[in-house]
Amino acid sequence: MSKLNIIKRKKTSTQKTAQITRALELVSSSKLSRLADKNAQSEYYASILSKMIGNLANCTESFAENNSFIKPHKSVNVVGLVIISSDRGLCGNLNHLLFREVVQYMQDLQAQEKGVVLCTVGQKATEFFQKYNLPVLEAYPKPELSPDATLSACQKMIYQYTQNNIDEVHLFYNKMVSILEQKPNKKQLLPIEKTPEADSKHQREYIFEPNREVVFKSLLDRYIRYTIYQAAIENATSEEAARMIAMKNATDNANKIIDSLQLSANKARQAQITTELSEIIGGSEAIT
Repeated sequence: MSKLNIIKRKKTSTQKTAQITRALELVSSSKLSRLADKNAQSEYYASILSKMIGNLANCTESFAENNSFIKPHKSVNVVGLVIISSDRGLCGNLNHLLFREVVQYMQDLQAQEKGVVLCTVGQKATEFFQKYNLPVLEAYPKPELSPDATLSACQKMIYQYTQNNIDEVHLFYNKMVSILEQKPNKKQLLPIEKTPEADSKHQREYIFEPNREVVFKSLLDRYIRYTIYQAAIENATSEEAARMIAMKNATDNANKIIDSLQLSANKARQAQITTELSEIIGGSEAIT
């Protein structure tokens, strides 16, 4: 096969790759637009709910003292980590940076002689932590983005916390700073932390209907649901943003390779024509 034909085959193959990466970029861009709207809505709701829980915890001492989801355990011996990752790749180093953050935190806990239990959400996290034989309590595929579905992925970890087998539960996920930047984020799920918004100006007496216990139970249930849901949406948004940028970079690189191959093809064609002309001229001179 001539050099020109080899170059043409490489160019055709690269053009097909560029078409695929461009299509993936457009798909991720469309998904990102929808997820960004959903993320903004859930973030606002979760913020208001967090503020409400914090105010009640600060203003009603018996609430914080008697509720296991708010009252810290006497000592922290075992920490549960819920790692939310993607199911698929092609999103740059998004998952790698998250796993590195988790491993660093695990090493810090082990240095303090604390036990660690993991719950992985997403195929990539499951593959990574099972590969290194780390203590995975439960592994789940990436759930549907709804409060009930995301909660079900963490119920075993929450149950272990209520049974005092785990003293703290933390969420690890990716948070989108901007379309061009995503970074790993850690958030304490249990026990529920007091929020900064819960200051002295909210310390007042509350009237509860139908009663205090029902209201507290409902709020805590919603808080836990939407904290996990918010983390899952944040991670999904970061994933699509990272994939869109990765596919755009891949498409740009493919186009550069195509241009380079086109230039090489032109040079090869020019050399071929020059060789053919030289042969024709040489043959005519030999005849004459």
